[in-house]
Amino acid sequence: MKNRSIKSLACLLIVAQGINTTWAQNNPFTDAMKQELKRSMDSLRIDKMLPPNFISYSIVDAKTLQIEAVLGGIVKSEERPFRSFENRLTVGENGKTNENFLDLNNMWSWSRYGNEIPFSDNKDDIRRALWLVTDNNYKNAITVFKAKMSAISQQGLTNEEKQLEDFCSADRTELFSPYTSCVINKAQLEGLARKLSAVFREYPAIQRSYVNVFVYDANVFFANSEGSSCQYPLQVVSVKVIAITQTPGGEALDDHVLWFNQNPSQLPDEKSMIEETEKMAKNITSLTTAHQVSEPYSGPVLFEGEAAAEVFVQKFFGNMNGLTGIRKPIVGSEQMSGMAGDKIKENSLEAMLNKKIISRDLSIEAFPAMTSYEKVPLIGSYQVDAEGVKAPDKVVLVENGVLRNLICNRTPTQKMKRSNGHARAAISNGGIKTVVAPSVIKLTNNNPATSVNKTELKKMLLAAAKEEDLEYAYIVRKVVSDAAGDLNEKSNSMIFFGGDANSKKDLSKTIQVYRVKVSDGTEELVSLAEIEGLSTKSFKRLLATSSQMQVYNTMDKPINSDLYDWSFKLTGVPASFIVPDGLLFQELDVVKEKQDIVKTLPSVSNPLTAK
Repeated sequence: MKNRSIKSLACLLIVAQGINTTWAQNNPFTDAMKQELKRSMDSLRIDKMLPPNFISYSIVDAKTLQIEAVLGGIVKSEERPFRSFENRLTVGENGKTNENFLDLNNMWSWSRYGNEIPFSDNKDDIRRALWLVTDNNYKNAITVFKAKMSAISQQGLTNEEKQLEDFCSADRTELFSPYTSCVINKAQLEGLARKLSAVFREYPAIQRSYVNVFVYDANVFFANSEGSSCQYPLQVVSVKVIAITQTPGGEALDDHVLWFNQNPSQLPDEKSMIEETEKMAKNITSLTTAHQVSEPYSGPVLFEGEAAAEVFVQKFFGNMNGLTGIRKPIVGSEQMSGMAGDKIKENSLEAMLNKKIISRDLSIEAFPAMTSYEKVPLIGSYQVDAEGVKAPDKVVLVENGVLRNLICNRTPTQKMKRSNGHARAAISNGGIKTVVAPSVIKLTNNNPATSVNKTELKKMLLAAAKEEDLEYAYIVRKVVSDAAGDLNEKSNSMIFFGGDANSKKDLSKTIQVYRVKVSDGTEELVSLAEIEGLSTKSFKRLLATSSQMQVYNTMDKPINSDLYDWSFKLTGVPASFIVPDGLLFQELDVVKEKQDIVKTLPSVSNPLTAK
C-alpha cells in the first residue's frame, strides 16, 4: 500500500505542476502519435470530400504470461509480448459524424492492414503502422458518413434524434501515470497452477477441470488531435479455476473460483487458494447427487457473498437497461434492423432520469480514482480514461433511489450529453478496445433499520417466508460470473455468427443454492435452480442488506461490445464493486433450470475412479 500511495502522489504532482517525466515526453510512441496526428489533420484530404475533424490513437505495449494446468501438470506456459493500437477517426459536419451508424458495410469491419506495432522502438516504424491504418479508416469514414446522411434523410427521425450530436467536447488533458513493470516469478506461478489443478485428482466425479493463470502487464499511450496526451498502466493478474461435470441425468454442472488483482504479489496466499479450490471441488461433486429443484417457488430469496455482488453487477452493468449510457445508432436499412438485435435498442432506464428506480434506502456511486477500500486494492481504479478524460473523484449514479446519472463516454445519448470519464480500455484478444464500462462502483444502504448483520438477515428471510405460509426459503451463495470465460453465456461464437451476445437469463446459472427450512433454519444444497423475475426493478423490493461490505474485483464484459478471447483467457475491463455481503429480495421465482441441450454421460467412467 505504501508503494501505491507514493505512485498516486507522484501522478498527482505531475498533473498539478504541469510537468511530465523526461521519458513520458520523449518515448517513441507518444512522439510518433503526435507527429502522425498533425500530419493527418493537416494533409489527409480527398478532393471535394470532408477532411477528418478528430483523430486519436491508443497504443498498448504489453507483456503477457499465460499458464494452464490440468490435474497437476502444465499444458501451456507461454510468455508473449504484444504491441497493438486502436485508431479513431471521424469526419462530419453540423454535429454529425460517421459514428453511431449501423449498416451491412460496417457491422463487421475487417481492415487489410493490421494494427500491430513493431517491437523495434523505431519512431518511423511506429508512424508507418499508424499511417496505413489511418489512411484506410479515413476513406471508410467518408463512405460511412455519406451512407449515414442518406439514411437520415430517408427516415422519420424525431427532432431530438436529429439534433443529438455524435461526439461531445472534452477538456484537453496531459497526464502521465508512472508505470512500474510487474515482478513476475514464472516458476512460482507454474507451481501454483500445478498445485491448484492437482486438487481435482481426488474428485473423480468431475469430468473436466483446469487452472488458468494470466498476467497482463501493459503500458498504454494515448494522444488525440485536440492536444490531449496520456500514459497509464493497465495491469491485471487473474487465476481461474474451472470445473465442469454432469448430473446422473446428463444436465451440465459448472463451478469456478476466480481471483483478479493488479499484480501477482496481491494474490492470496497459496494455502488459502488451495482451500478455496478444494471447497469448490467438494461443492460441484455434491451437486451431482443433490436434490434437484422439484417445484416452482415464489417468495423471498437471499443472495450472499459472490452471488450478492454478481446480482448487482449483472443487473446494473451487464444489462441493456442498467446504469450504462448506450447510444442508439441510426440503422441503414430494415434488413439491418432485423439483424442488429440489441445493438439498436435503447436503454429504457435512461428515460427515468431524476425519478425513483430502486429502494430509497439505496445509493450507487462511482469513485474512479479510489485505489483501495479498507486496505483491499481496487483493480477498477484509474486517473484518466481511455479517451483522455480525467477521472472524476465521484459520480452519483443513484441518490436515495433516484437515478441521477449513467456512466458514459464522449458519445452523447439523449440524457447524457458529456462524458463522466467512463471510457475504458478493455482487453480483447491481447490488444485493447475502448468501451463504456464501470470503474469503482459502490452500493450503499443509507437506512440503518434495513442494514443488518448476516444472522439478522437470515432471520428476516425466514420471517418473510413464514409470512407467506412457505415451508422453506432460498439462499443463493454463488452464480456463474461473466468473467469465468468458458462458462460465460456471452460466447464469441454467438457474436460471430450473428447471434445476440446480450441475450441471457434473468441471472446467470446458479452454482450454490440452499433450500432453508422455515421451522428450524437448516440448509440443504439443491441442484439445477434457476432464478426468474430478477431485474433492476427488483431492487425496489429489497427488504434488507447486510451491514458488512465486500470488495468484488472482476473483469467486466461491457454490453454491446464485441470482445474476443480466441487466444487469451483474459478479456474485459478491470472493475471493482463495493457492495453489501447480503441482499434480501422480497419476492423472486425459483424454478428448475431449463437446459437447451442435455448430453448423455460418457460411456466409460473417469480413469480417476480406478484409484
